[in-house]
Amino acid sequence: GGNGRCHLEALPQWSQLTYEMVMPDEIWSHSRGNGDMMSPAPDLVICVDVLSDLYDVQHEHVVRALFNYGARAVLLTCTVTRLLDFWDCAQRLQIGYRSKMERLYRTHEERVIAFDLCEPCYRGQPTEIAYVCTSDRQAQLFTSLRSLLQSGTIFDRVVIFLLDKRPSHWHFADPRIVVQEVSPLIGDFFFSNKARVCDRAAARVIHMDTDTLILRPLDLIWENHTEDVLARPASVFGSGEWDGQIWADTLARVGAADVPMFNTGFLVFQNGAHHQLQKHWLQFIRHYMGGELSTPGKMPRMFGQLAVSLAVGVAHLPYHTMSAAEHGFAWLNDSFASAFVFHTGNWLFETYAHEVSSGLVINAGVGVPDPYKRIPQPNNDLWHRGRRFFRRRVTQVKELIPAWASPG
Repeated sequence: GGNGRCHLEALPQWSQLTYEMVMPDEIWSHSRGNGDMMSPAPDLVICVDVLSDLYDVQHEHVVRALFNYGARAVLLTCTVTRLLDFWDCAQRLQIGYRSKMERLYRTHEERVIAFDLCEPCYRGQPTEIAYVCTSDRQAQLFTSLRSLLQSGTIFDRVVIFLLDKRPSHWHFADPRIVVQEVSPLIGDFFFSNKARVCDRAAARVIHMDTDTLILRPLDLIWENHTEDVLARPASVFGSGEWDGQIWADTLARVGAADVPMFNTGFLVFQNGAHHQLQKHWLQFIRHYMGGELSTPGKMPRMFGQLAVSLAVGVAHLPYHTMSAAEHGFAWLNDSFASAFVFHTGNWLFETYAHEVSSGLVINAGVGVPDPYKRIPQPNNDLWHRGRRFFRRRVTQVKELIPAWASPG
C-alpha cells in the first residue's frame, strides 16, 4: 500500500481521515469472489493498479462495490492509453462521488485519482437517496430530483435503480447522481424492487417515490431522531378499511413487534438497519402474493408496504412515526406549504409539480433536466404534432355533440 499512501495529499480532506483500508493485489484477488464486502466501512479505500482491466465483468463488480462500500473516500491509480481510458470505462460503471482530483502519477500514461465519496467527517452517517422506477416515470423523477437538489438537503449520493434501459438523453451534471440498470426482484411485481435499497452500504439510506416533492432539508428530520426507521403509517392503516385483528394476528404469527403499516414513498433507514431487512421483506411479499398471509383489507398493491413493515417488526427495529408535516399526503389534503416531503400520488403529481416548478425549481441550475421543457427523443416533434392533432379532434367532436343531440 505504500505507493498509494505517499499520494494521500491528493485527496480532498485527507488530513481528517481517521483510518485506512489498503487493498493490495493479494487482498484484491481474494475479494473478486466476495460479493458481500460488507465489513465495517473504512474512511479510506486505497487501490493500486486495479483499473487496468475494466472490461472484466467480475472486476467491474468489485470496482462498483468500492463506490458502494460506505467509505468516505477512494484513492485509485489507473493507466490512460488509446486502448483504455478510465473515464470512458467509469461512465458505464456509474460511480457516484461528491468531488474528485486527478493528477499524473509515475509516467505520462498513469494517473492517481482521489474521490471524496461523502461529506467531510463532521457528519456521522454517509447518506444516500434511492429511487426505483422505469424510464416512463422520467417527468416525475426529474422533478423530484430537482426539488431534492434545491431543498438544501445534505446527502452524499443519489442512486436511481432503473428497471429498463437508460435513455440516451439522461445526463446529470451532478456527479453524485448515478443510474443502475437492474432486473426485477420478483417477476412483474414492481413494488418488490424497493427492497434494493437494502443492498446499499451507506449507513443511512432514504427511499423516495418519484411522485414526491422535497420542499425542505431532509436532514432536519433525522438530526433529532436516532431510531433505525423513520416512516409515516400508510393512510389506510387504522381507517375503516383496515382490519386490525388480521394485522395483529399476522404480527403474532411471524413473531414481529407491534408496528403500523408504513407508507414506503418516503422511508428512512439509519444505522445500517436496512441490511437486516431484505430477506424478510422479499419473503413476506412472496407470502402475500401466494396467499399464505392474509391482508387486513383489499390491498393487493400494498404487499410491499405490508412486507417491509413486518420485516421491521421481525427485526425489532426502533422506529419514529413521521407526522403529516414531515411526510404530507396530497390525497388526505395535508398542508403542502408546511411539508418537508409532499407525496402527491400519480393522479395529483402534475398539479403540484407545476406549483413547485414555478417557484423553487425552474432555473435553479441544479444539473437535472427540466421535465417541463421539451426533451429530445426519437420522433419527438412527430409525437407532439400527433398529440396536438388528437386533442383538436377531441375538442371538435365535443363541440358537435350538442348539435347531434338536438338536430331540429
